[in-house]
Amino acid sequence: MRKYMSTKEPYGVSHFSMLSSLLSVLNSNEEDHINVVLAKYMLEHIREIGSLSIYKIADDCFTSRSSIQRFVQHLGFDSFTALKENGVENLAHWDKFIEYADHPDYPNFLSQSVSKMTESINASYSKQSMENLCELIYNSKNVLLLIAETSSSAIREFQQGMIAFGKIMRLMTDSYGNMELITQLQPDDLILVCSVTGNFAMGISSDLKETTAKKALITMNRTERLTNDYSNIFYIGNEHVSRNTIQAVRGVYGRYGLTYYLDLLVNVYLEMYRNKNDQSSRREN
Repeated sequence: MRKYMSTKEPYGVSHFSMLSSLLSVLNSNEEDHINVVLAKYMLEHIREIGSLSIYKIADDCFTSRSSIQRFVQHLGFDSFTALKENGVENLAHWDKFIEYADHPDYPNFLSQSVSKMTESINASYSKQSMENLCELIYNSKNVLLLIAETSSSAIREFQQGMIAFGKIMRLMTDSYGNMELITQLQPDDLILVCSVTGNFAMGISSDLKETTAKKALITMNRTERLTNDYSNIFYIGNEHVSRNTIQAVRGVYGRYGLTYYLDLLVNVYLEMYRNKNDQSSRREN
């Protein structure tokens, strides 16, 4: 069971997206488990989430209200009302997913969008900036990667790839947020938040205020709200996007931008530390 953190904030490490939390339950439990039954029910009625009552869910799923309350807390929310509010807010983000895919000549649209994105990232590419981030990662005793579950595929590959260089990092998403991992970090540790649009970074800002670990952010959002929260910010692309509130956004940067950026980062890390890693392996042998 995920570590539950009581909070009155609408977003946080353990409760950024109701959809991600429900899918995590669906993917990791047995079919007849009550949590799976409840997760499937809520996903099937996602468009009516704002008007659903705990009584109706209890009746339809043949379970008790107390079981639903435990399920809600398992997802990281204080109350059923808080879960519904998060779900209603998330609907706008899901509608953007449909809008993003709704183009008459989608292959051409996608190809042009990705090409424009890579040109932007290449144009703003700074090897010095990449080296600074690589140095932060290399010199940190422990590295905790933080990212929204819906965007986590790129960072999971990055986490796995970095093992080849002898760097083991932990990964946390909003599907299994554990505040103990954050509070236990020390000044020689690093929290690396990956939030292309800036939404996730803004959503978890209150959870990171008390940590003594170094904080770095990878994003394309240049709002001052984020510059006040992080000692190091590494920007993706040269588009001057600035949003100081969480907004529904869907585009190629969110889908492919982080993957492209991390591939560039791995290349620089390899150049900087390949010899040191080889020397370390020889000493062990």
